[in-house]
Amino acid sequence: MQKRLNSNNVSCDYRVNRKGIAMEFESMSIVGGEDLYNMGKKFKGGKSPKGRRVKFMNSNGYDFQLEDANKFLKEGQILTVKAIYVGSWSSDVEFMEFPNKRFNTAMFEDVKE
Repeated sequence: MQKRLNSNNVSCDYRVNRKGIAMEFESMSIVGGEDLYNMGKKFKGGKSPKGRRVKFMNSNGYDFQLEDANKFLKEGQILTVKAIYVGSWSSDVEFMEFPNKRFNTAMFEDVKE
């Protein structure tokens, strides 16, 4: 995974996906997720992300995380956030559609509704 500026001058994740297609997107926001180092507090003080919609991009994360995600998700699938867990160097998301299963937030982008 690499970082580069997109056409809007925003730092985006960039990676060639499994189909050889260059993927460029801004990973989902983790604001409002549960800050695992400040228990009981929301990351950056945001409101709860519960109910927010995100899209699975089938890119970013480690290979083993993508392989696991592909057992459950299809590229482009829209999911509903149940909770986000923010750690010091990584963050995970749990979805209403898959309770008790966590995925790397880097593999998703926010859906603009």
